[in-house]
Amino acid sequence: MANTRLSKHAQKRSQQRSIPREVIELILRYGKRKYHRGANIHLMDKKALRCARIHMGTSYKRLEEKLRKCYLVVIDGEVITMAHRTRRLKF
Repeated sequence: MANTRLSKHAQKRSQQRSIPREVIELILRYGKRKYHRGANIHLMDKKALRCARIHMGTSYKRLEEKLRKCYLVVIDGEVITMAHRTRRLKF
């Protein structure tokens, strides 16, 4: 998944919010996808976190907190923005 497209806005938000590219790739690969207001929201639920932990092994621990709290907004295969969840997302 090294070819994930990030908009300029998403690149800026990634840097501002300290979300590494590796976390973005993992959320897109294992995360749950929900359709909301014209965009796909990618986030990690319990099942996705378990799957990532199995496939990543020991390197999972250092990214666990970011994986648990981040979500991505994707339109037409391009990540538009990303953020940290501070409360429950309502769909």
